[in-house]
Amino acid sequence: MPDPDKILSTKNVSALLDGAKMGRLSKMILGLDGQISANLSKKMIGGQWISGQALIKTTGFEFQPSKLNQPFFKNMDELRILIPWSELNQVSKRFGMVASIIDLETSADTLSIRCYGGDELISQINAARTA
Repeated sequence: MPDPDKILSTKNVSALLDGAKMGRLSKMILGLDGQISANLSKKMIGGQWISGQALIKTTGFEFQPSKLNQPFFKNMDELRILIPWSELNQVSKRFGMVASIIDLETSADTLSIRCYGGDELISQINAARTA
């Protein structure tokens, strides 16, 4: 029997997540001034860019934060995002300073990810949605 949640493709990306909570190591490294700057930046851009992997699956889109983030954030399990294809309303691309930003819009929220090769990722997402 075929796997109903088969991974069709993967890509290294960063996701803009509002719920990331700094761990003790981050606070120690940044110091008080750095923590204040990080909080201001988080408020200005709507979250923190967290590196990880985009998984295009037969059932939906998944973002998994990189294990390298584990010492720096204390809520790693909450940073995993799953969007079933049935809930994904629109996929769009916009300009980003470092790389293209892709917005995955649902009726409840928008997940922004950035990566190189954004057009190819959008094509893979659209192909998986219609399969």
